[in-house]
Parts: sequence; C-alpha cells; structure tokens
Amino acid sequence: MDEIVTHIGTDHLVAWAWAPGADRQLVPGTQQLAEALAAARVKTGAACPRK
Repeated sequence: MDEIVTHIGTDHLVAWAWAPGADRQLVPGTQQLAEALAAARVKTGAACPRK
C-alpha cells in the first residue's frame, strides 16, 4: 500500500492529470493532495466497501 501512495505522489504519468495539454480538462486538486488522500486512506485501513 505504501508503494501505491508513493506512486500517486511521484509518478510522472500520474502528474500528467494536472498538465494534460491540448484542450483537456485538468483534474481537481494537486498531485500532492492526491498523495495525501491516498496516505490517509491507507492509514485508516484502506477499506474497499462492497456494493
């Protein structure tokens, strides 16, 4: 799980979401915020609720 958090926070392909170029819409927030949210989810058990 820690590797996923690191990936979200440092991977250049993930960063592309905040600089996609052309007329593409940016995702909200920042890569750093996405990393922090992923880290918080891991810290609280990373539950994956069933439908």
